[in-house]
Amino acid sequence: MHTQNCRSLYIRGFDLLQLKISCVLLQVGLGVCLISLPPKHKTILDKMAWITRTVLLGLACSYTANSQAIIRARDLPSVSLPILATTPNVESDKVFFSYGKKPLFIGNDGSADLGGIHVFDVLASSKTPDKLPEIYSKITGRTKVVSAVYSVDDEDYIVTFSTPEHLLRFYELPSGKEVKSATKFILAEFSALCSWRSPVTNAVYIYLFGKKEVRMYLLKEEKSGFAAVEVRR
Repeated sequence: MHTQNCRSLYIRGFDLLQLKISCVLLQVGLGVCLISLPPKHKTILDKMAWITRTVLLGLACSYTANSQAIIRARDLPSVSLPILATTPNVESDKVFFSYGKKPLFIGNDGSADLGGIHVFDVLASSKTPDKLPEIYSKITGRTKVVSAVYSVDDEDYIVTFSTPEHLLRFYELPSGKEVKSATKFILAEFSALCSWRSPVTNAVYIYLFGKKEVRMYLLKEEKSGFAAVEVRR
């Protein structure tokens, strides 16, 4: 179990802030003393005296800022965040838990060589208790978006969109079997994907968000399964 104390992070942040403030005060003070130095004070000793006063002023301000930072940090509650298990390093920025027949942890892989999705078993025992076991992955090329849809044709599915092939794909949950009949070619790029079920018709829709457009697809049930039908863009 790994823990991180929020208080230490807070103090480090204030230490960095007060260091920056001290440097600024020293620079401003030195500039002011050199500009405002009376003409008659031309000796090196006079200049050193002015500089010494400025340095002491900066240190005093620095000590005050540091003291205030410590006092504020002590007033904060300490919170420990447990991390029970981790996954291997994956270039992923879209992850979620599926809550279907079997709980799974699913994430995209945006790398060029091993892009696709990775699926981890949340409840399965592993040889290393602090690691989530990967049960399967789908290598389809760089994949930026991944989500899930539930109770479509009485099944749950993972939804992905691979950038190189421009293919919208569906995989059965929890088996990971690809539904090739529902694969759809879409000549576009998307950075976000989400699903929505209509409370009126109970139909399931998929929204794909790109930089310049948003597309909406209806998951229409058919005799041989279902198909993604574009209804709006």
